[in-house]
Amino acid sequence: MNIKQLIENAERIKNKKDIKRTRKTVLIQRFKKMGLEEPFVILEKPTTIQMLGI
Repeated sequence: MNIKQLIENAERIKNKKDIKRTRKTVLIQRFKKMGLEEPFVILEKPTTIQMLGI
């Protein structure tokens, strides 16, 4: 990644209203095919306390 790309990415992030998004739900197709009731995985950004604990 070069400086120009970093600046462009920074501008995109700056213009987003929801940059503090800390959770993302991902559908796992294999889990869905297996018939699991909730075929999702939730990815969360660790908190500062969690990071210090690591």
